[in-house]
Amino acid sequence: MKKAVMTGKLTRHEYYNIRLHKMCAKLFFCFETCWVGIREFVLLFSKKTRAMRLLRTGEIFEFQGETDVAIDYFEQALGKYPKLIETHLNLCRCYLRLLSLKKAREHCLKYMEKEPDSPEINLYMGVILYYGNKWDDALVHLSKAEERLPAREKKKASAFEYMGECYLKLGNPEEAVTCLERSIQVNPYGGGEKKYVSLGEGYYMLGKKEEALRIFKKALEMNQRNHEAWNNIGVLMWSVNNLESAYKCFRKSLDINPEYREAQTNLVSVEEGMRSVMKNGRNITKSFPWMQQ
Repeated sequence: MKKAVMTGKLTRHEYYNIRLHKMCAKLFFCFETCWVGIREFVLLFSKKTRAMRLLRTGEIFEFQGETDVAIDYFEQALGKYPKLIETHLNLCRCYLRLLSLKKAREHCLKYMEKEPDSPEINLYMGVILYYGNKWDDALVHLSKAEERLPAREKKKASAFEYMGECYLKLGNPEEAVTCLERSIQVNPYGGGEKKYVSLGEGYYMLGKKEEALRIFKKALEMNQRNHEAWNNIGVLMWSVNNLESAYKCFRKSLDINPEYREAQTNLVSVEEGMRSVMKNGRNITKSFPWMQQ
């Protein structure tokens, strides 16, 4: 009978049996680790898929003009999968549409951490800064957006429009007129008549009153109820001493928007001018028969 070969205090059979158990344990551990990883990957993929579905649903509601509903879907998508940075872009756009500047800026900055050179996010940041009265900073982002956007892209027209508005606020009508004209060239009717009103103001600041009047009338062709355009035409008429037309324009502006302060102030000033005519001994109803209306 053969004697068992000893390895320390264990037989060779026991030694190999232990090694086999250790190898099996390692194998099972690796299998379990892989399974956990696979499960996590599947769950992550599932979360991302659900988030993408919520994101697309939100975009549909946003397209239909239901911004509040869209925001709800975007927030749900962000909760499901926070790494989906496209959600921040959509939320920024929606909150900006509602002029909720604080929230728009918050999502804008989060998106810019990943995509700092995105023309769209630079456009939104420029608009946010414009409404925050930081016009110089706004111009930096708007210029960056304009440079990167395609030539006929509607967003490029928006970038030029807000650049023009910034230059107007900064007292630079020449640059304002250039930007606003380029915006109109790219997209003549995008944004409504507002850009035409601003362009007219730029021409007026440059002393080009006839051109300003033409542009203001163009704005009224697009929207007869734009109180700013009526007020601006009144100011223009007043500047050439056509008080009758100025008075009528200010009245028209206030008929549309009774709370419009500029038209209120201008109307009072014109009426004071009428009274000064009376003090000079002229018959106000003869000089200005429309005052009887």
